[in-house]
Amino acid sequence: MITKKSHFTTAVILTGAMALAAIFSGCSSMTGKAPASFSQDFMSRLGNQASVAFYNGENGSLGFVADAAKNTITAYDLKKETPVKTVSTKGVEKDQVDCPVDMVQFDGLLFVLEKGNKRVQVFDLPDMVSLGFIGETFLNEPTNLALYRIENSAFYLYVADSEKHNGEVTNFVRKFSVSRAVNTMHSMYQKTFGYTQGKGYLGTTADLSVDQTSKQVIIADSRGASTAFTLEGDSPR
Repeated sequence: MITKKSHFTTAVILTGAMALAAIFSGCSSMTGKAPASFSQDFMSRLGNQASVAFYNGENGSLGFVADAAKNTITAYDLKKETPVKTVSTKGVEKDQVDCPVDMVQFDGLLFVLEKGNKRVQVFDLPDMVSLGFIGETFLNEPTNLALYRIENSAFYLYVADSEKHNGEVTNFVRKFSVSRAVNTMHSMYQKTFGYTQGKGYLGTTADLSVDQTSKQVIIADSRGASTAFTLEGDSPR
């Protein structure tokens, strides 16, 4: 039985084979998606702890690297590959993070999934100013996130999550509607899907993506199999 906690509070276009991230129970073993925007030497220095996202602004391009083991999010100048700013305090307040395992950037907003805090924190770019949290009262063991843009600064947010009941783990996806307001974010929980036995039943999630063109939520499990859902989380296509 899936529980729903008390109260409300860059999409990836899938092409070819989906790269799978190795998922373990601890934060230190989360593997990010390797970007093309950093040099190979830079990526080798990052190791396998990094989740990355990118931002192109009027004053240049930035690459953001989240290190789950060190509880840091660092903004790098893409040309120089040098750090510009780092969020490096572990905690539960704004501008603090705990085990950031996945990120995505859209419309100048950086969405960071914190496995340790069981939430998504949103930062305004390029200055990395925290606009608040999403999903604090709903998420249990979140591992991945993805966005679908409805319109400018308004999205559907999908978070891969799981829950243990009587020794058995059930995997599913939480869907939220999210929009930007002045110095904050508005969000509302919409539904949970993917836990029904049958065609749409999910295994351990290794990757979560949204195809903006076909309007599909695509989940890859740890065995390499993938399942596609509608944006509403209805029957898989």
